[in-house]
Amino acid sequence: PTLVIGGEKDHFTPVRLSIELAHLLPDSELFVLPNGTHSAPIEQTIEINQMIRDFLYRRVFGEDK
Repeated sequence: PTLVIGGEKDHFTPVRLSIELAHLLPDSELFVLPNGTHSAPIEQTIEINQMIRDFLYRRVFGEDK
């Protein structure tokens, strides 16, 4: 499983590329961070960490958090 994270307002790597990547990767999920820019991992760490944690529990560990 693959988690693709894109920022809604990322102009360096436009969200359309994240959408395309998610469509090309089998067994992937797309999370578009509202108002996220290319610096989202620094600006919105709580939201991104929660999404990654949820993804890992659901898709990798196979359990609820």
